[in-house]
Amino acid sequence: KKNIDEPITCETNSLICQNGGKCVNLDNINEFTLYGFKCECKFGFSGFFCEESNKVIIRFTFFFQ
Repeated sequence: KKNIDEPITCETNSLICQNGGKCVNLDNINEFTLYGFKCECKFGFSGFFCEESNKVIIRFTFFFQ
């Protein structure tokens, strides 16, 4: 049975990071830490779980005369 007070780590939820982000356990976990990990996001993504896309869409409009 899992203790509810234990912080979430990569071992307890290996699929927590989204969009190909890499889960890395934190070394200094204390009683105030809810998450015992961080996500290292791939280029183009951010957010705690790499859930936000940073891709910028550039549209070119061509006018022909």
